[in-house]
Amino acid sequence: ANALFRWWAHEQRRMLESTRHFNYANATCFVESDRELVNGNIARYMKDLSLNQATTDEQALSAFNSLVSAEVPAALSKSLGPLGLPTRYRFIIALPAIMLLVDSTAAAIKADSEPRHAAIKVLSALAMSMLWLVSFTLMAWLTQRFLWIQGGPREWLLILGCSALDGGHQFGFYSLLVFARGRALDGENWPVVLLVLIV
Repeated sequence: ANALFRWWAHEQRRMLESTRHFNYANATCFVESDRELVNGNIARYMKDLSLNQATTDEQALSAFNSLVSAEVPAALSKSLGPLGLPTRYRFIIALPAIMLLVDSTAAAIKADSEPRHAAIKVLSALAMSMLWLVSFTLMAWLTQRFLWIQGGPREWLLILGCSALDGGHQFGFYSLLVFARGRALDGENWPVVLLVLIV
């Protein structure tokens, strides 16, 4: 997962740099013979916008370069969000954890006639879902923080270190949850408070 985070962060950086230094002449046309038509349409569009005083096609295309370089990077950053993924994609990624929570909740309610036991199991499932969100945020932050390390063994050591950190805190948190859930099911109250605080 950490290698995927790094790949996507590099792709974002490349997209942002590409839009910051946009030039219509360097753009790739799907059909190269259409370039003249596309450039002509862009020039007419820019002249129709009346945002500039372009009188020639070359001036209009230059104004288009400036418009793209000024507007698109900010729009791209806003659409990707601070973690590099729009909220709807984060929701899709979280969908398995959410469905597990729904399934665990239904199973806990059906299996336990005692409301306290069902509530503790539901709290445990909620806490595990929150762990996924914390883990996702931590890995995204670490990726952005250390993006300057590129290529070679240092990058792979960083990926392995982040994976160990991610797995380590998940294992520790899961162990704490299992312990707290067991104590709560035995009738103690402090683990219930701990589970509520985590959620």
